[in-house]
Amino acid sequence: MKKNAVLTAVTRQNLIDAFCQLCPAKPVAQITVRELTKCAGYNRSTFYQYFQDIYDLLRTIEDSVINQIMANLTSNLQQAALTESFITAFVHLHEHMTAYYNVVFDAGNNAEFTQRLKMAIASKLRELYQVSPDTQYVDYVTDFYLSGVLSVLYRWIANDRDLPVAELADLIRQMINTGVTPQLSGKFSKK
Repeated sequence: MKKNAVLTAVTRQNLIDAFCQLCPAKPVAQITVRELTKCAGYNRSTFYQYFQDIYDLLRTIEDSVINQIMANLTSNLQQAALTESFITAFVHLHEHMTAYYNVVFDAGNNAEFTQRLKMAIASKLRELYQVSPDTQYVDYVTDFYLSGVLSVLYRWIANDRDLPVAELADLIRQMINTGVTPQLSGKFSKK
């Protein structure tokens, strides 16, 4: 008997959504398949038809986020500078994939995701800027750029999004375009 493609997609998405619901409450390592399937309203065998384990599901979410960032980054790089492209991709992700965003930018889940994202963006930058594969500078530049931006995003999420997304995007933009010193001396100096 052939499964209905729409029903299969809905079931898979329901499992992902249940995972996204559970993630803020506990670390991924403590989420069980039993707990997740109970939350989603399925049995454990249904889960294993779609995913090998909880980490396979997490990787699926990470892949979706990376693919979305890369699609936005690629299309925006054709029209704008790198900073604007990354900020546009970040804002789009925040607005359209909030549940996934919360999972991948959670402090406990981010090391492997961050590395995979950096590698994907470095590869895209090499391609778009036609940089030789043996040029190490791209790796350093990408690490510097993304480490700062991603650290700001992690802090923002840990602080319960204490700034509006547009204000955070503007702050990132200003720090990249003018550096850190003007931001510190202009906004926080005691005069």
